[in-house]
Amino acid sequence: MLIEDNRPPDRRWWAGLVWDSEGYGTALLDESGTVVARERFDRCGPEAPAAWLARWAARVHGGLVTVFESSNGVMDGLLLVGGLHVLRVDLRHLPRTDADAAVLADAARRGLVPTVPVGLAGGTLGDRSDEMRRANASVATLQDELNRSGRLVTTCPGAPAGPPRVALTFDDGPSPLHTDRVLRILKSFGVPAAFFCVGLQVRARPDLVRRMVDEGHEVGNHTWSHAYLPELGEDETVRQLRTTSRVIAEATGVPPVLARPPYGGRGGTVLRATADEGLTTVLWDVEASDWTLPGADAIADSVLRQARDGSVVLLHDGGGERDQTVAALPRIIGGLLDRGFQFSGIAGPAGLLPPAAAQPAAGAPHSVTRERDHAPLRHR
Repeated sequence: MLIEDNRPPDRRWWAGLVWDSEGYGTALLDESGTVVARERFDRCGPEAPAAWLARWAARVHGGLVTVFESSNGVMDGLLLVGGLHVLRVDLRHLPRTDADAAVLADAARRGLVPTVPVGLAGGTLGDRSDEMRRANASVATLQDELNRSGRLVTTCPGAPAGPPRVALTFDDGPSPLHTDRVLRILKSFGVPAAFFCVGLQVRARPDLVRRMVDEGHEVGNHTWSHAYLPELGEDETVRQLRTTSRVIAEATGVPPVLARPPYGGRGGTVLRATADEGLTTVLWDVEASDWTLPGADAIADSVLRQARDGSVVLLHDGGGERDQTVAALPRIIGGLLDRGFQFSGIAGPAGLLPPAAAQPAAGAPHSVTRERDHAPLRHR
């Protein structure tokens, strides 16, 4: 028989989670606000702090609430599948810009900052979907301009002759749990893909990023912390992009030429900054919402139903539980092959983009040093 837990909410414990340029910081507070434990996770992916929090959640009888701030967009999926109650604090509401994990958790515990419940269905920015749609719609003219110059694509033009082409793309990795399996499947079929990688994860697993390139795939820039870029100022947006490009170049020997804004969130500042960095913004026209965990069959069916000549398919190899995506991938590839599709990269000699977009823009600052190059990312 199910017995409701009628314990008062002040029995809950609270955890804070923040990121900085080296990794993640966590803190655990009991019901009185006393810091019970702290842990640093440097040069690692989000799996380690998520697992640490899940272990504590299993030990806390009154429940554990985990609070993170909105510029850290790769933790929510891992926390939610771990059974945690997750709250987001937007950047404008942070108690201070350098707030550590304990300060963040205590501010939420005491009701000093507004918080937003996070669920799998909506993701980190679920309640801001209308805001994001308005921001994206406001740059339609700029997008057309960038598209004409080869600096932004949503779908890629089909070849004038030959079989229809499609590009597979994967976001939010590299993940030690799932990226290896995705790469193995791609290799077994002999098809290329583009991986849009988060800088913090590249720093943690450069071996996987090198392997992507060694096996014929492309690596793109997906920002340092998977931030919703319209929420950041121009300088922080540039630092997120530039620092990520740098670690990708260190891992692979080649600076990226492609970028994808997390969530597809963009505005004029974001698109111009990306282009100024010599990066082509790659969006998508086929999305299976695999991050909502609808099941492997639903993911495969959605991709196969939507794919057209020149389609760019959005999937995920990191940022959460991706077993369903991995299970769906052979059916996706096999189904598209059966329909006569050819798999293509985005840039490169055989890519979907015109040649001009496959190279850094003239004057792109990959090797240029500016004062803001040396400024820290927003968190220390």
